Amino acid sequence: TSDNLYLDAVGSGQAISIYDLSGKQVYQEQFMSNARNYSLNVSQLKAGNYNLLLFNPKGEKQVLRFIKR
Repeated sequence: TSDNLYLDAVGSGQAISIYDLSGKQVYQEQFMSNARNYSLNVSQLKAGNYNLLLFNPKGEKQVLRFIKR
């Protein structure tokens, strides 16, 4: 199993937050530079279901769901 999530087109000013299903925030990061591809190490997370929220500089968000095994 992979301990990395791969994100495309992460830009400056964007932020990532990861929440477990109970709503607890377990990770947060703010990007200060543009990156076409970004690898996010999630090995520290326990096995389970998570919601990844990606916020752009305008405050708009995209929700992605993933399972950590």
